[in-house]
Amino acid sequence: AVATVMPIQTGANLLTNMLLQMYFGMKFYSKSMRMGTFILICAVAELGEIGPKEPADIDPLVQLARPLAKVWTFFLVICTGLTFALALKHFHDAQESWNKLCSFALVVSLTTVIGSSISKCFGLLSGGPLGLAYCLYFLDGLLCMFFTVQANQRCDVSLYIPAQLSTQLVINMFTGFFVWGDAAYIDRPVSYLLVYAIVIMGVYLISTDLDMVGYVLRRRLIRHSRLSENRAAGPLDVAWIALLKTWQRAAIAGADVELHAVGAISDRDLCRLVHRLLESREGFGPNEAIVRWLEEDIVHYRQYVEWDPEFGAALRATLPVEERSRLPGWAARPPTLGGSLALTEQPLPVPPP
Repeated sequence: AVATVMPIQTGANLLTNMLLQMYFGMKFYSKSMRMGTFILICAVAELGEIGPKEPADIDPLVQLARPLAKVWTFFLVICTGLTFALALKHFHDAQESWNKLCSFALVVSLTTVIGSSISKCFGLLSGGPLGLAYCLYFLDGLLCMFFTVQANQRCDVSLYIPAQLSTQLVINMFTGFFVWGDAAYIDRPVSYLLVYAIVIMGVYLISTDLDMVGYVLRRRLIRHSRLSENRAAGPLDVAWIALLKTWQRAAIAGADVELHAVGAISDRDLCRLVHRLLESREGFGPNEAIVRWLEEDIVHYRQYVEWDPEFGAALRATLPVEERSRLPGWAARPPTLGGSLALTEQPLPVPPP
């Protein structure tokens, strides 16, 4: 059965995609992305165990002739046309565009499922109907291949492949129910459906920038706040008001305003903010504030400098002597989990500029 074989292929593709991207340094997989991928692999492996066991003598033409099968097939064709139009509309969007990723994933998934259903009929057709089936299969394959190639080039592959494969599995599940009568061949239907729910949650876990619940909560907080009247509905509103008051007074040095609250500002947004600040002020040359930020706030940088102190000294050496003299020196702390360094008040000797 396609519903049994496709999960095995999906699991192999997911694991291969993650390992290759990590090996070649194409994408950094965070903890949630790695665990989400393994959850997906375990879920699709379970599908192969509890999926439908179709009898060998099933007649695809009889199954396709049922009214429910006709309605579902027509629905798939209409959805393919709509997603094809959406994919063309968002074809030149930015790589991180969710509209483009979703439309590309749906086109590839729909055409893959349709192609699998067409191929089931090859052994039962002859003459003109068989030639028509071959033509439809060829055109479906061309469309699927085109958007597969484009998606791998124009989308974030670490997000696209899990989204496309899981979407394909879900559409294939409904096709199995509505067209091939898989419900009659499943011993544990509740477990079968729950595995698909786990698949969807695994993709959601991999997509670290996608937070639907957080988006709904933030929209609700916006509707219940009025910042111009100092009425806050959540921690982010308090942060905006504190920022406004700080800038209006311009006298509170070092005000700690948490703008990263409730996920409203992503890590990518913060990187863009730093980029714009550097462009508007001192440019991208040596910057004492950035070096101090790295040494005092970024644990990963401190751990690396402990391993490679020459790099830390070389980075400091790019600063003017006056700025360099204001930086505290490094002193090794007692060994801790993961390694760490402490700042001292003695300046660190640095090579001459």
